[in-house]
Amino acid sequence: MAIREIRLKIGGESEIFSPFDPDGQMLSEDETDYLSRVFLNKHRRCGRIT
Repeated sequence: MAIREIRLKIGGESEIFSPFDPDGQMLSEDETDYLSRVFLNKHRRCGRIT
């Protein structure tokens, strides 16, 4: 399995976690959408999505 690095620029901890999660364990919707897009784009270029 290859290791991939996805860089994020985050202004503060409040931007990382969902405002609706009182425990601060769930990533915000913006973060999960961004990570999904980057992941899918990298795998599309390789010609495989698993």
